[in-house]
Amino acid sequence: MTNKKLCKDFIHTGQKNQYNYTDEWEIFKNIIENHNKKAMTDNKRTRLGEYFNRKAINQSQIARRTGLNKQRISKLAVDKTTKLEAVELYLIAVAMEASPCELLEFLCGHLKDQVDTSLP
Repeated sequence: MTNKKLCKDFIHTGQKNQYNYTDEWEIFKNIIENHNKKAMTDNKRTRLGEYFNRKAINQSQIARRTGLNKQRISKLAVDKTTKLEAVELYLIAVAMEASPCELLEFLCGHLKDQVDTSLP
């Protein structure tokens, strides 16, 4: 299937007139580029940053509510080498009106597979 055919199928208007493939192709390319940019951005973010994105959390508002500075919140969201302290996790969860346990599960739930429960 050609890219123009994909574009025609993707942006079908239901009209029987002639399609302007150039305009539609540009729209289609923009949609794909925006999707790819979002995927690249998510790859650069920490698990906390992903949580902020999924819940549409405003980091400045979290900073104001918790008393943590904006730079610290931002660093926790994007720098994978930055360690989140338990107190910060608790304050952030309360500021988001979420359960600290829910946030901890999201941040660390993937680690369950590393635990060998068969050992005594």
